[in-house]
Parts: sequence; C-alpha cells; structure tokens
Amino acid sequence: MFPVLLPIVLATAYAMVADNAPDAVTITAVPSTFTPSSITLHRGVPAKLIFSHTEGVHEIESDELGIPKTILAPGKDVTIDVTPDKDGVYTLRCEIVCGPDHDKMALTVHVEG
Repeated sequence: MFPVLLPIVLATAYAMVADNAPDAVTITAVPSTFTPSSITLHRGVPAKLIFSHTEGVHEIESDELGIPKTILAPGKDVTIDVTPDKDGVYTLRCEIVCGPDHDKMALTVHVEG
C-alpha cells in the first residue's frame, strides 16, 4: 500500500513547493531600452526581477515597489526581490543618462491581485 502512495505524496509536495516559488522575470537593459518593456507581477506574491546581459550603466529605484536604488552594470547580473503589495501600474525609469533616447527608457510593471 505504501509504495503506491509514495508517488502521490511526492507529487503533492512538489506542487506545493512550486506554487510557493517566487515569480521570476528576466529583463535586459541596454542603452535606452528595457526588454521586455512591460511585465506583470501579482499582488502579495514574491517575485525576482533578474537583470542580465546589461549593456551600459543604468540605475533604477521604486519606493512604491520597494526597490532600492540599484545600479545595473555590464557583466553583472542583478536580482531584485520584490513583493508588490498594491495593484496598479508602476513605471521604472533609468536614472542615469545612458543614450540618446534615455528619457524614453522605461519598464512598466503591472501589479494585479
């Protein structure tokens, strides 16, 4: 009887761990552009924003999302843990002049319940 139940118990435990794993979004920052330029996070759910393959130097910050001032630099992946607590649309802008269209460099974060 126990050998039959073991796979069911293990599958249930794996599903519980997977459901509690943080959302992860990989974002690339190059002069004047975040890719993707828009992401969706879920209210109350921990998420990891992983900035990788960065070109140029950038800086982001968001008091509303609890993101401290963070430098994004080439050759260094940066992971920011965030747990949004309020639905809405938030815009992260690069705070360092990084190219000719720097003023258009924005990452839109949609937070849904």
